[in-house]
Amino acid sequence: MKRVLCVAFVDGVLVACGGTTSTDTEDATADNVATSVLEPALGDSGPPVDVCALLTTEEVTAVLDEAVTSEVPEDYGGLYYGCRWDGDSSFLAVNVVSHPDPESARSSFAFYLGDFTTIEGIGDAALSNDLIELAFIDGTFEVDFDLVGDFERDVALQRTQDLARLIIPRLP
Repeated sequence: MKRVLCVAFVDGVLVACGGTTSTDTEDATADNVATSVLEPALGDSGPPVDVCALLTTEEVTAVLDEAVTSEVPEDYGGLYYGCRWDGDSSFLAVNVVSHPDPESARSSFAFYLGDFTTIEGIGDAALSNDLIELAFIDGTFEVDFDLVGDFERDVALQRTQDLARLIIPRLP
């Protein structure tokens, strides 16, 4: 059985859909997924996070192997914060969900479905899968990285792990 996952923001609200391939007879609707898995993330949020301030332009330039041409902060109604640094041929996106307590962060982190690799030594728990280079939780924060460019998978994973180690002590 292979699970399918998508997450999006519609009018500032986190929306998810989930399901499985036709080999599974369970009925997984978007409402069921959103209610059972994302409810902690949709409750009271934790402190706001200026994600762009978590990394310097020099740190991102080193990861991208090229100059940063733009930096775009994102705030999805106090539930989810992000920053995207663009280069000419690559980009780094970092997203943070600020939860009210560690239990909410752990419950939301369980949302990562499918095959993943556990990463040791980063935050309270960390993983990598085909959708993201790295995601981790640390206390009340859930953080994910997307590094896109001409990078080998192992290089992208190592670079995002290095960034995670920089970001963790800088979280509010």
